This record gives sequence, C-alpha cells and structure tokens, in this order.
Amino acid sequence: MKYYIAIEPKDANNEDYGAMLLDFDGCTAQSETLDKLLIDIAEAGEEWAKVANENNIDIPQPSDIETLKTKYPNLDDFVLGVVDLDLSKLTDKVERINITLSSKVLRRLDRLAQSIGETRSGYIAKLVTHN
Repeated sequence: MKYYIAIEPKDANNEDYGAMLLDFDGCTAQSETLDKLLIDIAEAGEEWAKVANENNIDIPQPSDIETLKTKYPNLDDFVLGVVDLDLSKLTDKVERINITLSSKVLRRLDRLAQSIGETRSGYIAKLVTHN
C-alpha cells in the first residue's frame, strides 16, 4: 500500500534528512541520505504496522492528500513523498493454493500429518511457522 510521507530536508539546523509517515502516528525515521531515508521509513512503517497488528490496533488505510493537509496544517513546509509498504505479511487471510507433489511425497505428507493429528494444510502451515 502506498502511504504519504513528509520529508524534512537537510539544512543548517538538520544534519540528517527526516521523514514522518503521516498516517502512522509517531512513525518517523532519520538518515544521512535520501535513499537510506526511504528505506528506513518503509522499515519503520512496516514495524509500526506489525506492532499495531500484534496489539489489535487497526492499521490505517492510506489517507488522501486533502485529509492529510487538514490534519497537518504545516504540511506545505515539507517535501511530500510516497512509500510503498508491504503489509501482506500481517494478514492471516486463508488462501487456496494448488501444488504438485509426487504420489510418494503426498503419501508421506499424509502419514506425517496424521501422526500428529493434523490435516495436510495444517501440517504444512505448522512446518513453515515453526522454522
């Protein structure tokens, strides 16, 4: 998802660039270069969302620019940018997949799953989440 960020440029008072992810209260980053800043603010945003998700706090949808200008009246003092956050890893939405396995591997998978009281899907998910 694409979110707006406000970038504070370097100047006589600021040795580093700063950025604020506008929809995520308190989510900021600071870096020596713009390239690093964009990476750092994306990582900060994904970490903010992860913590919010773990604490059952709703992750905000991206706001439009007019809403953000109302929320932040001094937004014209900053350079605006956009950062693309990958929030897909935070969802527990079930997805149907189609995989191809040899009959031998499939039988082994079924035996292993059955031995611990799991379904195929449950066993595969357990293998992935415990490694």
